[in-house]
Amino acid sequence: MAERSSTSPIPLHLLLALALFLASGVPSLALAQQGEGEQAGTIAIEPGAESDKLIAQRITSIFEQIPQFESLQVGVNSGVVALSGQIANEAQAQRALKLAERVEGAIAVDDRIVRTLDLQDNLNPLWDSLQNSLREWMRALPLLLVALATFIIVAFAGHRLAGHTPLWSRITKNPFLAELAGHAVRLVTILLALLLALNILGASALMSTLLGGAGVLGLAISFAVKDSMENYISSIMLSIRQPFRAQEHHRVRG
Repeated sequence: MAERSSTSPIPLHLLLALALFLASGVPSLALAQQGEGEQAGTIAIEPGAESDKLIAQRITSIFEQIPQFESLQVGVNSGVVALSGQIANEAQAQRALKLAERVEGAIAVDDRIVRTLDLQDNLNPLWDSLQNSLREWMRALPLLLVALATFIIVAFAGHRLAGHTPLWSRITKNPFLAELAGHAVRLVTILLALLLALNILGASALMSTLLGGAGVLGLAISFAVKDSMENYISSIMLSIRQPFRAQEHHRVRG
């Protein structure tokens, strides 16, 4: 008689269950990985001849409004935009590519633009910009003259008022305080003249920027000359309190 094997065979129903599990699990895992890979590249519009034509027309109409892009050719196939032609420099080429990317339905933009780096093409926009700036300054010249005249008149009036020593001596008997009041009036009138001039020019926002910069600069200077500022403020306080006056005799510790 033949000897029986010591190992028992695996039941048939367990083999069938394992096969079904592998058959159902592996495809679902593959589909999940495929779905994750396609999610980042989801395309919102279906490509077609009609949509390609609309995209090309839209990009072409935009380029026609910009003189530097008039020589560019636009081709669209399945939502992929191909830009070709010649352009002056890299900055203009990148601008054209970004404009094309912003058009709805453009999946990708193929850069086939040739940068000519032509001297005339690169200098003409700069020359045109300088001419436009010069024309704008010429148009604004009357307004600039009015603002300058206002600044000079107000600043000169403040300077004359600050230099009126008898007036400040009549207000305060202390010569130091009288001189300090004159300097304060001169500074205030200059700031007032600058504010009026900027308001005339329509650049009042610049005044806040200047004041902010002056505040930061003043803070830095105050830290740099801390001792001198303390002595100066102390002299002002002594002049206001006036613990002693002229022609008085004081004896300190004998």
